[in-house]
Amino acid sequence: VDMYGDLVMDTVPEKVHFFTSFFCDKLHTKGYDGVKRWTKNVDIFNKEVLLIPIHLEVHCFCFFFLYDF
Repeated sequence: VDMYGDLVMDTVPEKVHFFTSFFCDKLHTKGYDGVKRWTKNVDIFNKEVLLIPIHLEVHCFCFFFLYDF
């Protein structure tokens, strides 16, 4: 999943930000302090799409946030 996200971000880096599959796990276990530096070099509010993959034991899915400008 992370490799696909890297491909998407390489194609349109100015429009898309893809969080790794570890983002939600780290957010769940460590809270905001565990992920607050993950976007320190990226302005996610200027992106058109945010992709956040979720891995729950045997199921995987992806949150897709679309900003309508």
